[in-house]
Order: sequence, then structure tokens, then C-alpha cells
Amino acid sequence: MQMILNQILTRFHPVFESYWQSTLDELHTTQAQLTAGSRLRPQLTLLGYLAALDQEQWETDSLSVAANVAVSIELIHKASLLLDDWIDGDAQRHGLPAFHAETAPERAVMLAVKMVGLSTYRLRDILPKNTVMPHSYFLCLDTLIDTIYSMASGAYEELTIGTAELYNFESVREIARLETAEIIGNSILMGFYSNIGDRRFPEAEAQFKQIGDKCGYIFQAMNDLEVFSKPTSLYEHKGRLNFDVSARRKSLAISLLYQMASRQDRAKLEQADEAELRTLVQKYRIVEYYVRELEKEYVSLLDDTASLTHMGISSEWCDLFCAFLEIIKRTAEDRL
Repeated sequence: MQMILNQILTRFHPVFESYWQSTLDELHTTQAQLTAGSRLRPQLTLLGYLAALDQEQWETDSLSVAANVAVSIELIHKASLLLDDWIDGDAQRHGLPAFHAETAPERAVMLAVKMVGLSTYRLRDILPKNTVMPHSYFLCLDTLIDTIYSMASGAYEELTIGTAELYNFESVREIARLETAEIIGNSILMGFYSNIGDRRFPEAEAQFKQIGDKCGYIFQAMNDLEVFSKPTSLYEHKGRLNFDVSARRKSLAISLLYQMASRQDRAKLEQADEAELRTLVQKYRIVEYYVRELEKEYVSLLDDTASLTHMGISSEWCDLFCAFLEIIKRTAEDRL
């Protein structure tokens, strides 16, 4: 199934990149930050689309609808990165100049707003609209609106976070769910909705969200740990090391550390500099904890995916998605 997945992704990427480039032309920018990236969310949109397609059509479908819907999701993702980099003061992303650093902060803000608007605007020309529920256009639009609101809510909560919440693991995980997991689960859902016609799979739709939540938790945890596990790679990626908590930004790693630490070490943590943070992370073996957590979540995700066969999703698609999860797992392990 890994070979089939690679073949489908190989066909999908040029289709998506073509639509993405035309979207950047419409935005009148080809800035490096907007052209780089892993395209994780577009790939998830594609997989959601394939979940509503018979296997024999996987090789013959043009994938143009999936690619177009994926552009709307990528616009939201990239808009959030423009603002994140400016707020965090990061000069680079993927080793390339951040938009706000290369142009100006006010241009980054206004382009992000424009991208959010364009993400919803372009759906009107992609998906059919009719008066019989469910119709793909409104299902996708509702999901996109939910994504925008959740990500904005999470970002605002992070910017206004109090000291107690900053070190509260459950509070930080909820912010991570809003900012990171929602767009992952909703990427799958938007691809699925764009291709289900007049069918509905409520149990499967809820399961897609659960899978997205677990993936988002792992992605955010890996992101927060990278400053401790692979600082050189992070420096090359962003141009500096950001310990988040020192700037009163969320960190799953630090909030977990606080939860596990003794009262004496909690007091140290609240005043810790970079060296002290590293010492405490090593003392409580936070990276090792997340290596074990990754393995548990991976097994859980495989179980969640297998259960979709009882919810109207084909076993062939479940095997395809498990092959994709294996790629994600290897990527996460590499970041540790």
C-alpha cells in the first residue's frame, strides 16, 4: 500500500502546486515563505477525498477537486504562519526569510487577512451548490469557518494566557487542539465532504476529527521539543531558538515538565534561563517520555483508522491511511 500511496501523492503534488502557484499569482506574491513547506494539510485533504472514492478510481481521478479544496486549507495554514512568525519574532522559516522580515509586519497582517478571505471566496467556484442536503459547498464552507474560528480562538488564548494556565498541561493542550489539531482533522473532513455527494457518514466524520486531534497533539509536542532535542535543526529552520515559555507562549513540553516536577523544581522552572530549562528537561526525561507517547498514540491511531471500516469507509482506504501514518511517525521520530 505504501507504493500505491507514493504513486497517488506523486500525481497529486504537481496538480496542487499548479493551483497553489496560480493562487500566489492572484495574491501578487511569490515570497519564499509561501512557496516552501511540507504540504501536510493538502495531503490530508487528498486522503479525505479518496475516502469517498472507490479504489478503482484512485488511479483515474484527476484529483483537481481535492487539490483545489486543499488550496483553501493551505491558505489558512500559511496565513497563520505569517502572523505566528511576526508575533514570535522569528526571522526565518524553512531557512528562508519570514514574510514580515522581508517586507513589513503590517504587510504580513494584511496579507494574512486577504488569504483568509480568499480561502472561503474560492470555494464558490470549486464545489457544486444545490438545495439538497448535504451539499459539498456548504459542508466544506462550514468546516473552513470552524477552522478559522478555532485557530483564531487558540491564538488569542495563547496571547492572553495567565501564569497558571501557562504551566497547566490540560490548558496548554486545549490551545494546541484549537491551533493545530483542528486544521488537521478538518483537512481530512474537507477533502471527504468535497466528494461524498448526497451521502453522510456521521460516525466516520467524528472519527476523522478524533484522528486529527491525536495527530495534532503529536505534531505540537514534537514542535515544542525540537528546541531541546534538535536545536541546530531548529536554528537553521527559524534563525533562532525560541523557548516559548520565556515569551509567555504555550509549550506542551514545559507544561508537562511542570506537572511532573517537584515543588522545588517548579519554583526553579518559573525563573529558569535556557541552561536551566535544558537541565530540568533532561532530569525529568521529557524527550524520552514523548518518544513513548508517540508510540502509544501511533498504535491508537492505527486502531482508530481500522475502526473506520465499521463506519462505511473501505478497508483499502484504511490501509492507505495507515501507510500515511507510518510516514508521519518517521517524520516525528526524526524531529526527536
